[in-house]
Amino acid sequence: MLKNKLFLAMLSGGIVLFMACQGEKKTDKELTSGLYPENMDTLVKPGDNFQAYVNGVWIKNTEIPADKSSYSIGTIVREQAEENVKKIIEESAGGEFESGSDEQKVGDLYASYMNMEKRNELGAAPLEEELDRIQALTTTDDLAAYFAYANKYGIHVPWAVFIYQDFKDPTLHLEEWYQKM
Repeated sequence: MLKNKLFLAMLSGGIVLFMACQGEKKTDKELTSGLYPENMDTLVKPGDNFQAYVNGVWIKNTEIPADKSSYSIGTIVREQAEENVKKIIEESAGGEFESGSDEQKVGDLYASYMNMEKRNELGAAPLEEELDRIQALTTTDDLAAYFAYANKYGIHVPWAVFIYQDFKDPTLHLEEWYQKM
């Protein structure tokens, strides 16, 4: 009886494997893993220093620019993204686009930001309402309420107000962790 079950299991597995192989489609596209062997230092044992094993050649061959304290692929991607955004903004500012289009709006915003003559002419006048709000603060409760308002609208305050997850227990947030203390 056990031999029959084993035989049926092996036969079933073989049929499934055969059918799976029949379903594969041939493609000319080269399969990639996301790993870049040219960046790896295979002279380093992965168990000794995995970072050096995976990134060793890249680290050895990549110079940290003089204006930076560190440099990584994340920095490179961020800088390229900033360059791409800058290009989009400058193209929007320099072109003629349909009124109300995204390009027109971005171009107009950029042009207004770069209009130094108008900014100098206006001076601090556009900030008067906000400055009056700050001058009206008289108590620590007023200050706390203003910080909440400012944080909500992206105005920098002396400290950041946010919720952060606990590193040891991601189901907890900083506030819950603090209450446990």
